[in-house]
Amino acid sequence: MLRSILRVAVPLGVAVPLALTAAAAGASPAASTPGWRVTAKLPAGPTPGVAATGADDAWTAGAYCAKAACDTKTLQVRRWTGKKWELIAVPKAYVNSATELSVDAVAARSASSAWVMNQVGTEESSSTAVLHWTGKKWNPVITLSAQIFAAVAPSPTDAWAFGATPAVTPYAAHYNGSKWSRVSFPISGVSAASLSPAYIWVIGDPVSASSAPFAIMLFNGKTWRSTPLPGLGLTATDTAIATGITAANPKNGWADGMIVSTQGEAKPPLKPFLLHWNGTKWSMVKVPYTGLQATGAIANDNQGGVWMGATAPATASGGVRGYILHYRDGKWTKVIAPAQSGLLAQPYAMAWIRGTKSVWGIAGQLPSAPTALEYRSVVLKYGP
Repeated sequence: MLRSILRVAVPLGVAVPLALTAAAAGASPAASTPGWRVTAKLPAGPTPGVAATGADDAWTAGAYCAKAACDTKTLQVRRWTGKKWELIAVPKAYVNSATELSVDAVAARSASSAWVMNQVGTEESSSTAVLHWTGKKWNPVITLSAQIFAAVAPSPTDAWAFGATPAVTPYAAHYNGSKWSRVSFPISGVSAASLSPAYIWVIGDPVSASSAPFAIMLFNGKTWRSTPLPGLGLTATDTAIATGITAANPKNGWADGMIVSTQGEAKPPLKPFLLHWNGTKWSMVKVPYTGLQATGAIANDNQGGVWMGATAPATASGGVRGYILHYRDGKWTKVIAPAQSGLLAQPYAMAWIRGTKSVWGIAGQLPSAPTALEYRSVVLKYGP
């Protein structure tokens, strides 16, 4: 599914290619991969989500083919203990299941409070099974009648989930410590970030056509409000697709996405964009890498800057290539996303490790041959 692979919501009628013919150009050449490395390999399957609460607690989950024919899937959840990724057994209903499964969102507060949003069914007719880990067991699974793309858990008794219904209407639900309830929400959230129960960001598609192609909502603990966007530099044939949002503190937030043409195949190169929140307003930060496609992987670096995942077009000499971009203090760098030897990887999820300058990442490796059955995902890390 395009939405699950790109981790973005693509408006109807807008073509976003996975492979283009022009090579990506940038302000600096792609370097080796200093600081970023492969730390674990995951089974073949779609790219999973990732969340981190500290140096000794992180979570990743994804639905993987249970056998070579891929006619059944198994949900796998792993927790980082500070030393290793530990496999957490899931309810039997999600082991070797003939139902279509995929994970678009993982949220965590601690080792004893983590949420996995497991989509069940196709994008056209889907619901989300919400699994809540309490430290020793899973609570009874509840179902949300929507596809959930983003979730946050700012406290053990507070969680939010955002997405869209099969009818492509905005959907949001809130957990108050005892139950989930649907709440009225004006956008279909594709990414969310939280600093506390009184400081939550959501970025996504507006409920109806408007002058803004996407919206960013901020929660203060009581009410949600829309935050005005800066000029995006769109032409009459452009639109902007939001992909990710992150925050280091109330005065340092980031959001990214890409500008694409609405003219189908007659389109200019993709243009990634980056927005910065200074506590009062959003401003545009120029991204000097025309031709790259933002993937939605984004995380603050706890040093005033931000990490972004991106992919480059295919060329005559190679396939789609993944990159990790970094911006801080007016300076950009671009490195090739690390992968297993001989393979290419595309970063699809990132999570800042609270209290550190380190970041977890999840990347989907491209098959080594066109006949290969599935992606094989890897866990990436920046820093110690």
